[in-house]
Amino acid sequence: MKITPGMLPEIAIPTRGRADNQLTLEWLLAHDYPKGRISLFVHREEAEEHERWTRWTKGIVAHDAEGMGAIRQAILDHFAVDDQILMLDDDTRRFCTMDAERTSVYSLSQRLRRRASSVRRCGASRLRRTPST
Repeated sequence: MKITPGMLPEIAIPTRGRADNQLTLEWLLAHDYPKGRISLFVHREEAEEHERWTRWTKGIVAHDAEGMGAIRQAILDHFAVDDQILMLDDDTRRFCTMDAERTSVYSLSQRLRRRASSVRRCGASRLRRTPST
């Protein structure tokens, strides 16, 4: 089965004070993660500074939330209830996971592509979130 970008989760990167240094975004792009699946979530007062990243992302999402709990809730509220979302820190330089037998190390992009393939193959349903009231 061919993995299409729509099978991969949306990547949400909350960021503040790093308009000139988006390590996670740069890593994802260097490893061919589809830019149409990556969004930067920035505080409204820094949105203009982050506009330079627009051409490499799905978009820059401005918010007024303060504190990581409120920012994560703003991210969840932004996406549809049944979207798959992966929130990543903005300063991550490396991702890897190890298989269950601890014999192979996979990059994040390899692991996500394997997961998307197995979810589709098994017909598993997506994780569901309920909208806040």
